[in-house]
This record gives sequence, C-alpha cells and structure tokens, in this order.
Amino acid sequence: SDVLTTPWKFKVAKQLASALSYL
Repeated sequence: SDVLTTPWKFKVAKQLASALSYL
C-alpha cells in the first residue's frame, strides 16, 4: 500500500514547496 500512497505524498510536497516559495 506504500507504493499507492507515494504519489499523493509527492503532490503534497510539491504544494508545500510552492506555498513556501510564496512566503
């Protein structure tokens, strides 16, 4: 199941990185 949960983790990481770049 870890393989299935990996994609959304990358999505969240990308969103967090983009959000931090705005700060």
